[in-house]
Amino acid sequence: DWLFRFSAGVAEYLDDGTQAQVRFDFDRKLTEDWLFRSASRLRYLDRKDKTEFGHQFTVFHRLSGHAGLAYDVGMRASDDRDWGVDNYYTQVRGRFRAYKKWLFVEIKPQLLFREEDDFDPSFRFTLQVDAVFGEQYRD
Repeated sequence: DWLFRFSAGVAEYLDDGTQAQVRFDFDRKLTEDWLFRSASRLRYLDRKDKTEFGHQFTVFHRLSGHAGLAYDVGMRASDDRDWGVDNYYTQVRGRFRAYKKWLFVEIKPQLLFREEDDFDPSFRFTLQVDAVFGEQYRD
């Protein structure tokens, strides 16, 4: 069975101004530990008077109750150049619970193919640490 999810939101940023976005996700459980997702996002950036569209296919793999991997391939287009695609990418995201229920580490090696680089590949690596606060995360 497919699960459909719709979300929308508006945010105000000090440097980037107002951003509004809508997102559509279609999920399908493949096995107990594997999930497929097709996600589309439309975002408007007020300060740049720019609209962006992105689409991403993801396969999630739960390794344990404390760790998981996500394999992504996607693209981004904008109304800057009559909706031409300006970015393709593929990446692997590894997310691990580092401490109790509230501290997480995510690593993300990424291969980008950007129009501004004539779609020649470039490599990017991101390390992210997230802390979640609230009574239910104390243990």
